[in-house]
Amino acid sequence: RREDEEKEEQLRLERLRIEQEKREKRRKRIAEIERRGNCWELVDYSQFLNVPLYNNNDDDKEDGAADDDHDDADGGRIVENTGSLDQWCSIRFVTAVLPSFNQFFFSLRIVTLPATTNTWKVCVGAVPIEFNIKADRHWVGAQHSWSYIGGTGGKCYNSGKSVSYGESYKDKDVVSVLLNFESGNIEFFKNGKSQGVAFQNLKHAVIPAVSFTAKGCQLEILDLLEDKYMPAKLRPFMLKNVE
Repeated sequence: RREDEEKEEQLRLERLRIEQEKREKRRKRIAEIERRGNCWELVDYSQFLNVPLYNNNDDDKEDGAADDDHDDADGGRIVENTGSLDQWCSIRFVTAVLPSFNQFFFSLRIVTLPATTNTWKVCVGAVPIEFNIKADRHWVGAQHSWSYIGGTGGKCYNSGKSVSYGESYKDKDVVSVLLNFESGNIEFFKNGKSQGVAFQNLKHAVIPAVSFTAKGCQLEILDLLEDKYMPAKLRPFMLKNVE
């Protein structure tokens, strides 16, 4: 019996060692992705969301896997709703956009957008630094944040009402956002086509963010510098802001 107890203890210690190695591997991978800055927040996000750290969605690669297997530049750029009962889930970029950036442009691809009972479906936009992701009203467009609404094509600022604005968008579409601190304007684009200036009250630092409800919905951040939807005149600003 003593031998059995010793074996059980050895197995327990081995399991602990493996779990510690996995946690450390994940910590290092998160730090690696965050240094690039072009990703979603990778810790403390909703339990109903998943942000894969590797392209093949396998965050727990086998021990001994070659480092080359981990060379995945797109890790952290896709977020998926794993099932939130059609309730809002929101997530932000890992970094804030400061007024000193002057102008900042980013794009998101709607990879998949399954059916949902929420007629707004997706909200793309920006939130203030103090935005509380765990508050009751935590969709992008609440808490003094700004959004472009997928299901209606409307816009929303600090409310639950969709105001007429632009075209609706769906899966495979690319939604872009221009944060212009020089003019105080926020402008949205659908597949490279401007929907016009949506808001004129941008003053302080913000964080790009999205909200969505459908299980299986996936959104992807496009490369900030290799974004074909970015107007050429904005490239100098993005080179300065990103590099």
